[in-house]
Amino acid sequence: MHEPVQDVRARRRSLGLGQMELAELANVSERFVCSLEQNKATVRLDKLTAVLDALGLELRAEPRGGVGA
Repeated sequence: MHEPVQDVRARRRSLGLGQMELAELANVSERFVCSLEQNKATVRLDKLTAVLDALGLELRAEPRGGVGA
């Protein structure tokens, strides 16, 4: 299964940013960026959207496959 954090890490690297640089751009801690890229379950949505904004990415919700899809 594809993990969205893979997109975050790949985009950060494609922009030539280190975790600290991204943290500064998104106004979050380097520790948060590290936790996000490690797919920690305690990620805060407001901080996640700040990181995505800094990378030019967006969060989208899509129907799951299976029942009701």
